[in-house]
Amino acid sequence: ATQEYNKSTNTVTAAAWASGGSLNTGRTLGGSAITSGTSGIVFGGSSPYTGKTESYDGSSFSETGDMNTARGYLGGFGTSTAAVAAGGYNAPNNPQSLVEEWNGSAWSEETNLPAARKSAGNCGTLTAGLIFGGSSAQPYTANIVTTTFEYDGSSWTAGGALPEGKGQAASGGTQTAAFYAGGVLAPGGRSSKTAFYNGSSWSEGADVATISPSSGGLGATGTTSAGLATSGDNLTNIYDGTAWATSPNYSTARNRGFGGATASDALLVGGYSAPLSPAYRAETEEFTGETIAGNVTNFTTS
Repeated sequence: ATQEYNKSTNTVTAAAWASGGSLNTGRTLGGSAITSGTSGIVFGGSSPYTGKTESYDGSSFSETGDMNTARGYLGGFGTSTAAVAAGGYNAPNNPQSLVEEWNGSAWSEETNLPAARKSAGNCGTLTAGLIFGGSSAQPYTANIVTTTFEYDGSSWTAGGALPEGKGQAASGGTQTAAFYAGGVLAPGGRSSKTAFYNGSSWSEGADVATISPSSGGLGATGTTSAGLATSGDNLTNIYDGTAWATSPNYSTARNRGFGGATASDALLVGGYSAPLSPAYRAETEEFTGETIAGNVTNFTTS
């Protein structure tokens, strides 16, 4: 018999999902502005569509001021005290261009998007945000677009076009360094590609690993050097700046939940399980990334 022994100066703690506080109103297809596992808001969503807004403190959600216009399929970015809700859908065949800003206690209507959008990618802050891709009209897959809109806190301007039009994909980053991974193509195909934005133009990069490209969360999670993407198949992918790799699956099966924060400290909230209604989810799962720590002290190597 042969036995091998390995030793290490490091302790590796694997990435994992854990249960968090549940939403007061289970829903899907809304917007979010989440900056960490202990700070964020989710807003809108579901059918019948709602304007409800809930704030998370790391353990529980509390209801706060409603949006002025109830809708789902909307883009969201920013923080729990300075957020943007852009576009969406609130009636049959009625995509929206409406934009509202959140100041920590109430929503106010601001400059509309240049064109209606639903299920678009999104990321950034209230004064430097992005909306990209998605659909401009019904039927959804026949009207998927490549356009990008940049927001400066008061007005929208056109940015570079995506390499391929798609929606319902995983997004993250900033206005000058964003990613858009997977997604639904016109007229209904599925993409495995990742597009990267440098502040003026998009380029294609590494393909996703095992994430289902049709059902990524609609929130912004991570950056172009440390991204996180979730799917309706319970799969999680992590991006290290070069390639996507698999990471531990989340526990509660659901599709199109609210997502956000960082690749090492993220939230997945709500969503739905088949059949679509009334199986809306209220569960929250908190993601903690892999950590590596030294387990010896006062040593030297030669």
